[in-house]
Amino acid sequence: MFRPFILFICLLSFLQSVAQEARLYQENQKWGLLSADKKPVTKAIYDQIIPGIPYSIVKKYDPTTARYAAGCIDADGEFVIPMQYTDLRVEGMRLIACQKNAGGFVYGVITLKNEIVIPISYKSIRSLGTLRFAAENDAGKFALFTENGKALTDFDIDKIADFDKDVSIFEQQGLLGLLGREGNIIAPAKYTDIQLNERGELVGQLPSEWKWMDATTGQIKQTLLAQKVMLINAQSLLVSNRKGTALFSHDLKQQSDFYKHLNPSEIPHFFIAKNAMAGLLKEDGSTLMPLAFDSIVVTQHFIFANNQQGWKIYSPQGKLLSERNYQQVEVSDNLVHVKRKSFWGVLNENGKEIIPCVYDSILESNDTQLSIRFKGGYGIINLQEQWLVSPQHFPLVLVNHDRYMVKDGALLTLKDFNNQVYYFTNNPISITTEGLLEKTSVGELWQVSFTGIVTKLQQVGSTQVSKVEEEYEGYRAIRKDGKWGFVDAQGRLRIPNRYDKVQRFAEGLAPFSLRSKWGF
Repeated sequence: MFRPFILFICLLSFLQSVAQEARLYQENQKWGLLSADKKPVTKAIYDQIIPGIPYSIVKKYDPTTARYAAGCIDADGEFVIPMQYTDLRVEGMRLIACQKNAGGFVYGVITLKNEIVIPISYKSIRSLGTLRFAAENDAGKFALFTENGKALTDFDIDKIADFDKDVSIFEQQGLLGLLGREGNIIAPAKYTDIQLNERGELVGQLPSEWKWMDATTGQIKQTLLAQKVMLINAQSLLVSNRKGTALFSHDLKQQSDFYKHLNPSEIPHFFIAKNAMAGLLKEDGSTLMPLAFDSIVVTQHFIFANNQQGWKIYSPQGKLLSERNYQQVEVSDNLVHVKRKSFWGVLNENGKEIIPCVYDSILESNDTQLSIRFKGGYGIINLQEQWLVSPQHFPLVLVNHDRYMVKDGALLTLKDFNNQVYYFTNNPISITTEGLLEKTSVGELWQVSFTGIVTKLQQVGSTQVSKVEEEYEGYRAIRKDGKWGFVDAQGRLRIPNRYDKVQRFAEGLAPFSLRSKWGF
């Protein structure tokens, strides 16, 4: 029975919107206001008009102050509010006024006689309906005001919703409650959710209660209301509620503010994010990296922080290491590959640029050598920027500190840095710490030493062995037909391929999984 009425309201709003738009006219890229019979009420001198009935907001750009000025006119085009504000918004018989000061924009409420009823000094002001306003102070807390400027509550509300049937849902410390029009507490803030059921009743859900008990006696030592609690280590835990997530100590003392995103990193720090900015906290809740970055990446040896200027590199203690900003950063062991002005270089563990950004790309590196592209060619250099392999046409792969491979199409050639050739093949190979593993076209699996000596590991069909692991304690795990087993150093099958998963041998034992059960 309510649908036709709702449809009528929507249609009426649409017709009013069309009528308001039709009351505007434009000349020389400026706007003017028309009367109901399409006659000009004002000259076309405004940069923007927000039409209303009977009051309209007009705005003009002032080149001397490089900002807009706003005022309010009636249906006859007469000013009821002079153009002395940065912005205005009509809310019934009141206007929300905005002014610019040295600290930014501030808001208040005025009457149609330009009388201030709520001081123009607040961070924000919003109409809640039913002649009520919510004002936000510099601390981000809200208070409820009447249309005459009377404060009905203290500034102790975190969030407040529009009034519905003279009731508003408000939030304090991540919990919800109900507030009346006169600022009276109908229901205290102790619920995680409040909903209206089919009978028109408001239903509140209480938060979960977490209890800390003595492991021996079972005696309850402490309790905490929260949606979720995550134990990080013996000293820290994360507590989440509607407000976000905060860091707490082991004795349940709050160490940080609540953030929408707070997560542990690889090292004993915590990622935080708020208003699309990222930062880092220490374990004690103090700030390591402020909320001033677009993104932050943490590794064991470095912290990478990005903003509009680019990437900077910091130590795990938050000390700035890099002298420049970079377009892109990549970590390889204790080296950092960096890109600046579209070319690549290298930083050491102290953030010093030991390889200048002059290379097309860095393909791979170990702790002393880099495979690079330079002016379209492929080469290998050391950390003193000496050429170990001069630039050539074919891609190069670092094998170890003494060997590299040349990839000429399908042909792979193993060489040392004196250009001596040890082995070449067209078959697919993988590199291990002991040498090369080659799978031949007939299905044999060969191990090739770094001096080019070949050992057959096993005669198998070309589709049987799909993976071979490195050797530990004389045994090497191989996967055949989807199952795992072990061969010895001579390639002889010692443990049949019957296991779903295996791990390497250590002290004579290897873990295995069979039918989702683990054993040795």
